Amino acid sequence: MTILPNQMMDAHRASARLAVFCSPHQVIQELFDNGIQYNATEVGVFLDDVKDLFYVYDNGDGMDLKTFQNKYHTLYAEPNDSSGISSNGVGSKTFKKFSDIRIALTRDKKSGLMYYSIWDTSNPLRFQSPHIAILRDGQVPSPLQKWDYEVKVFLNNEDYGTMVIIPEIQSWPSFSSQGKAVSFSVFRRFLQERLQKRYQHLLATDSFDSISLGWNQNNKRNYSKLYPDNILDNIDLNYQESKTIRYDSTGQFRIITWEPDTPSAIQTGTTMFRNNIRFDSNEKTYKLSKRKDYAIANSPNKRIRQAVFWDSPADEHMSNINAWKTTAEFGSEVALILAQEYSALEETIKERNKAEAEEKADSPLVVPTIGEILETIQFFVDNSTEEQNQTLMSQITELINKGENNVAA
Repeated sequence: MTILPNQMMDAHRASARLAVFCSPHQVIQELFDNGIQYNATEVGVFLDDVKDLFYVYDNGDGMDLKTFQNKYHTLYAEPNDSSGISSNGVGSKTFKKFSDIRIALTRDKKSGLMYYSIWDTSNPLRFQSPHIAILRDGQVPSPLQKWDYEVKVFLNNEDYGTMVIIPEIQSWPSFSSQGKAVSFSVFRRFLQERLQKRYQHLLATDSFDSISLGWNQNNKRNYSKLYPDNILDNIDLNYQESKTIRYDSTGQFRIITWEPDTPSAIQTGTTMFRNNIRFDSNEKTYKLSKRKDYAIANSPNKRIRQAVFWDSPADEHMSNINAWKTTAEFGSEVALILAQEYSALEETIKERNKAEAEEKADSPLVVPTIGEILETIQFFVDNSTEEQNQTLMSQITELINKGENNVAA
């Protein structure tokens, strides 16, 4: 394919703009999603503060030469989307957030052949001419000698389908909109939090095995794994009958409404899952308006949680999905179902609270006899230390004095 100079310049500028508008964790999330798209059940990232690089690896299918040459080195290549990968094919091209250079190693699981590339995007000419070659077993090519250790990690793990190395990182970028550099420890901690939030439900399914995070700091290597967490397990067993599951008219959206056991463990608003991968931002809370339409609940009921699950083929029913598939808005039908279920459960909770309050008000007040009170005091005296007895007696004296004062008043 021939690219004219002006097209080449535009593509180079676009790749630079991606670095501005994406967040650091989105770069690594996209690389994870690329692997998941190609049937990976294990993905991982290793951050190296000593060598100023990181690499992402997966046990997916890898790529054949045609895919590797064309789609993996073209800025806007349409992916075969079955996961959270960007609809614009920018997933593997956001690396300029960290560095101008991307090294990619891939193993075509069907043919057994391996390939590598070094893509320097520092200027338009280099951007247009990535170095792509065959990678042979047990041999680290001379262009890759600088990253000998990382390449051998790939070669020695036959399960690996793809590894992406981002070298020559000048600083670890901030996760805030200010874009200032942060320490390596801060970067690692924030990255782990965001990856945990995004993939914890995927890890709770039977279709995925593990996500690893490793790091080298002060020449000490550390490894950890993200833990699975199905938010639907957080349900109040006393009210589990109030959990509802509804589908939209296409059958592609599953809407779940329930009362959580620990409300503080889940943020308010609708939690969104696309192919069991959680969106970075959660949706609004919808409730029925007086017109029986839906409106935004400005002060959501903390006793109610909602989640929506759908697969990528249903994206056409969403609106405003961003390039990284991390934010979106529901269509009117799903929003109305959310509002109906939210309002119905809110009314159920109100009626339950009212009934419990009335039952409590109608219950006779049980007042213990003097004998029962003295018996209880004697039990504590017999089973307490002298110091505890003195404290107890002083508290009883204080209560008696308060009672006398109230009677006098």
